[in-house]
Amino acid sequence: TPTPEPKPAPAPEPVILKFAYDMPKTGGTAQGWNWFGEQVPIRTNGRVKVDVYPGGTLFKATEGLNAIQAGQADFTNGAISANRKALPVCSVFYLPTCHFPNTMEGMAASRKTGRELLAKYPVMNLRHSTFTLGM
Repeated sequence: TPTPEPKPAPAPEPVILKFAYDMPKTGGTAQGWNWFGEQVPIRTNGRVKVDVYPGGTLFKATEGLNAIQAGQADFTNGAISANRKALPVCSVFYLPTCHFPNTMEGMAASRKTGRELLAKYPVMNLRHSTFTLGM
């Protein structure tokens, strides 16, 4: 009698990451985060899943740093204004570019100024105002 084929090993359970953000679920940026949460399992062939907690449902923006450290979530958006005490120098990098007009020329001048600042003060690479907290 033929030997039966061994059953394939069950697929491993996906890694589940918690992502909490404080913006309303229907906001423009939030829609991108929701899309991200939907895409991760697709693009990882089910190996990773992201549970998304919008609108401060898991914790308030002001609690983000402590909540991540406590393991309530794996990552969150980082609201600079909500974390001023912990991140006192964030956004300083952008101050010299605030006066440029919102035009193609203004954006180009802003980027040029930013590159010049980074060339002169490389440590600013470590102090970027757009960040994600977590893992």
